[in-house]
Parts: sequence; structure tokens; C-alpha cells
Amino acid sequence: MDFYKKAALTLDDLAAKKTSIKAANAYLPEKERKRVLALVLETLKYQDVLRRVLSITQLLKHERKVFRSPPTTSSSKAPPTSAAAARQPTPESIALVLVHDLLLSKSQAIAAGAGPLKDAVLRHKARLKAELARERIRAGSKEKEALGREGKIGADKIPRYVRVNTNIIAYDRALEILQSASGGSYVLVPPTTPLSSFTPKSFRPAPPIPNLLAFHPSASGHLIASELYKNGSLILQDLASCMPPVVLLQGRATEKVGKVVDATAAPGNKTSFLSALLDNQRTVIAFERSHRRFETLRAMLSKARCTNVRARNGDFLEVTKEEMEGVTHLLLDPSCSGSGIVNRLDFLVEQETDDPETLSTRLASLAAFQLQMIKHAMSFPSVHRIVYSTCSIHAEENERVVLAALSSREAQQGGFALAPRAEVLPAWERRGWEKEFEGSVAAGMEERVVRCEPEEDGTNGFFVACFVRTSAASAGGVKRKAEDLDADADEDVGGEGEEGAAAAWAAGGGGGRKKKKVKKKKKKKGKGTAVGDAAAAGEGE
Repeated sequence: MDFYKKAALTLDDLAAKKTSIKAANAYLPEKERKRVLALVLETLKYQDVLRRVLSITQLLKHERKVFRSPPTTSSSKAPPTSAAAARQPTPESIALVLVHDLLLSKSQAIAAGAGPLKDAVLRHKARLKAELARERIRAGSKEKEALGREGKIGADKIPRYVRVNTNIIAYDRALEILQSASGGSYVLVPPTTPLSSFTPKSFRPAPPIPNLLAFHPSASGHLIASELYKNGSLILQDLASCMPPVVLLQGRATEKVGKVVDATAAPGNKTSFLSALLDNQRTVIAFERSHRRFETLRAMLSKARCTNVRARNGDFLEVTKEEMEGVTHLLLDPSCSGSGIVNRLDFLVEQETDDPETLSTRLASLAAFQLQMIKHAMSFPSVHRIVYSTCSIHAEENERVVLAALSSREAQQGGFALAPRAEVLPAWERRGWEKEFEGSVAAGMEERVVRCEPEEDGTNGFFVACFVRTSAASAGGVKRKAEDLDADADEDVGGEGEEGAAAAWAAGGGGGRKKKKVKKKKKKKGKGTAVGDAAAAGEGE
């Protein structure tokens, strides 16, 4: 029964928004993770019909002495772990997982010894099965899949993206192994090959991201079982998630890069990509406030062999100017609504209908936090490049946060402006929403930010903006004049030459993109950008 309690506790934390499915997977004990998560996902998928069956049969009412509500003890946001054994799940959650296994599992049986909870459910077995039969009739199908929730977009619409971790293996060597018999006998196809033309063994580069590969969605299981994945040479990372590190270090070939900060680093995919883009040579400081997520971050960095990363279990908003001395580049990917993530299972925990008032309140709260993070980042004198990203489709968290940041005192005093399109994935066609910039001081600057739409771009919904310091307001960072940015923006940023360079960069497995000569002339090296050797991620500094 302990197995069912862990699954039910996970359901409770998902319902209370204390965790996500992805995070729950990381926090569950490894030896039970697969089994518990499978039950959680199946219960969530069929939760609507299971709740109706419970309601009609009134199981919880008839067995209220057995299914008692747990006492209220703590408001802790910690996900369920073995250390939290004293916690008890809510009556509905434990009933959901038990009834799921009785009605919808392959064995149609509760995998637990005799006990009060199991006996209580079995007393209503006939009625529960009868109500499930009625649900099948309503759905017009005998197949149980007809009763489950479906995502906004099928898994077959988005490739399985895999990043070659060049901290461990060279890009070309990884391609050789993947095409060999021992590596899976995958077939490399041209970068422009659409997913619809893929076979289960097809893969290709994924421009405009260096070292990123796109596989058929069905390849996930084989890739995870491969030696390349197990030893950290391959990292499963969505294309959109790779964009912020690339944009942050877009000009690294021509501008001085000091220390780099990832302000909200767990689980570590973006941090490890920053490390690889910097050839594991320069200092990357990775902040994570949550202790549990920090442990996940450390494990990820260790597996990816990121020896230039210093992981810190702390809140970025509490970092002082002294601690940020020498930091020139800063990545911000703060908490957001996650509304753009459609290629994972979090849709299972969404409500069937959104309450507009509740959503508006939640977005306003998130936007306030996101703006606070950006303004804090702008307050550090040596920082001259900040990338802000979200996995949200809402303008409230994207364009409107950017506009508020540009109007802030911190941006005005620091001389921050949006980087030109030439420095923000210029070959990516989808840009910001024009209507959000109309009538503002940033009118026409929607070209300077990036958006991703899942159904059209083959990746998760995403937003990326880059702030650069443009005035002499910096006390020690690289300084760029506003007219320099205007000159950059006037150049050809969407032509065949730029797009070709992006594709070649990605297909060639990395390396810095060549910047236009005018930019090389106008870049100025500033003070306070000394590069130091980093401590290993395992030291947990």
C-alpha cells in the first residue's frame, strides 16, 4: 500500500501546484520512480472519468470511516519522498489510484495485500465496474483510450531533440557513433528534411542551434537506453530550451566574456549548454534556490562533466553586487505559467476549463516576479548582456514584461535596450507580437525578440529577449552606444547569407558564428571582465 500512497501524495502535490510531473520524476526514489510515475500518469490521464465514477458511486461517502482526511500539519512545498513518510494523501487521491488499478490496469486488480483501504474499494467493485461500462457507452468506444485526456499536440508532431554534449564528445564523433551498428544505425538526413519524411531511424541537424540533433519521436526509448546517453554524451533537450544559451553567447567571438550566471539553473540543461558553448573554460555560476532542485542540478552537471560551473544553493534575488563582480553575461529563465509546453504530460494536471479571472491573477503575479528578476539583473554594474526567456505563450509574461523592464529605472540608469535581431537568432522567422509593441517607445522592436509556436515550429512554445547595455552607465562592463545597435539593426539580418551561416553553424557542430565587420569595430572591451578558473560542479559552491 506504500506504493499507492506515494502515487497519491504526488497527485496531491501536483493538484496544489507544489511540483510538476517532470520535477516529481526527479524527486521520487529511484528504485520506485518508474512504477510510481507510471501509475500517476495513468491516473491523471483518466482522472475525469475516474472522478465521475467515484462521484456517482459515492464511494468516499459510504466508506468515510476508512477514507479519512489527513490532519493539516504543514504548508511545506516539499514533494513526497521517503523522508516525508508521515504525510498522508487526501481521500480522493488514494481512492483515484486504487480505483484506477481496479478498473483500468492490465491486471484489473489492486497490487497490495489485504487492508482497510483495499477492502473498502473491493466492497464496491460491482458498482464501480458498472459505472465504467456506462462511461464507455457514452464515449462510443470499448477502448479505454477513448476515456482519457489528450494533449494539445500529439507527440508525433514534435521531434525528439538531442544535444551533443561537447564537454564529453566531439560533434562529428557522435554522428559517427550514431550511424554505426553499435550506436543504433541511425541514418543522417539533410537539415531541411521535414518530420513527416522521417523514418524511425532518421535524424538530422536542428538549425539554428549548434550541436543539436532532431530524431523521430519514437526514438526516445532507444536513445535513453544508449551508452551515449548514459555517459552524458547526449542530452535530451528541446530546441526552444537551447535558444537562451545560444543568444546569450551569440557575440562571444568578438566581445569579452567574463563570468556567466544562470540565475535559475535547475534541472541544468541550459547551464550545461552554457558550459559546453564556453568549451568548459570560463566560469559559470548556477543559482538554484530549492535544495531538492539543487541536488538535481548538481547531478546533471556532474554527469555532463561541467568542470567550469560553480553551483550555488541560493536565491538569485538575494545576491549582492560584490558577489556579482566580474559577471558580464546573465541568463534568466524564471518561473512562468508553462503554457507553451505541449510536448510533455503537464496537460494532464490542467483543469478542463480555465477561469479567466484566476488565470489573469496568476499571470499578473508571475509577471511581477519576472520583472523583479530582470531589474535585479540590470542592477549589477559589470553585466552587459541579459537573456530573458519563458516557456509561455502569454504576452503578459513575454512582450509586456520586456516593455515594463525597458521602462524601469534600472534599465534607464543602466542604459539597457533590446539587442538587434542580428544578435538574436536572426534566421528564426517567428518574432514578437507586433500589436504588443504598437504605440510604445519600443514600437517596431518586435523583430528583436523571438517566439516559438509548437504546431508550426515543431518545438515547445517559447519566448526569448536579449537586453544589452548601450550607454556609458556601466561601471565596469562592456559598453555599447545606442547608435551602434541602430547600425546593427539596419544591416541585412534576414537574408540568405545570414540564414545560410546559421544553418552551416548548426550543421557543422558549433563554433562561434562570424560577426559582421561593423560589429567588430564597434565592440569595446571594458574592465571587470577577468576570466577565472571555476571550481568543479561537484563542490557545490
